[in-house]
Amino acid sequence: MNMNILFGKIYKKKVYYLASAIFIFIGIVYFFSCSQRPFIGLDINNSDGHWYVVTANQNGEGYKSGIRFGDQIFKINSEDAGNYHILRKWGRAEGANSISFSAKENTTEQTITIENPPALQRMLAILPYFLLGFIFWFLGFIAWLKRPSLVQARALFWLNYFLGLAILLAQASSRGLFLGKELEYITFLLTAVALIYFFSIFPLDKENKINKVSCQIVTALAAVFFILLTQLSHPVG
Repeated sequence: MNMNILFGKIYKKKVYYLASAIFIFIGIVYFFSCSQRPFIGLDINNSDGHWYVVTANQNGEGYKSGIRFGDQIFKINSEDAGNYHILRKWGRAEGANSISFSAKENTTEQTITIENPPALQRMLAILPYFLLGFIFWFLGFIAWLKRPSLVQARALFWLNYFLGLAILLAQASSRGLFLGKELEYITFLLTAVALIYFFSIFPLDKENKINKVSCQIVTALAAVFFILLTQLSHPVG
């Protein structure tokens, strides 16, 4: 056997094993990170220099602490709301330990302390999502492991890989963890690309029209992603 071909096959296999190791590492790190930080669940917008709650997730600690839609936020962790970095960047109050606000019906400012649920409760809340993400990756990995030379198996691996990763990162993103939101956007883009590629390897006819359409869609996605990155570089408000 040609040595270049042999080493090429070994190298390609190492890529899949390395990608899988990275997936497991990211999953474990973010699982324990998510389990340490409560989900606040508040989306906040700036209106004429004032910060108002536009969404209060009923499963979030913010809602459970009494914050509702339309309430005005004054301070987060004892600093002006506008100076809180996660709020300015993403319009969220994740990572907050205390929030000063006034209700729509009552203009009196009040401060609440965000309660951190028991560790077991936090882990059980996020466990189904992480299990689902790992299941996606594992099914793709098994498909590739059984038929590593089959192009469809390789395509399925990457499709499941990015789908599973997107599920994991959604939890990290929702809690404002480091690089969670950025990686989530990138992963969603790669998921779309992997999905397009997966379907493109099943041509409808000799001209393979799907490939042509896929190239156009990928180009459009790249343009949208570039615009998205530009927007992400500017903080909210």
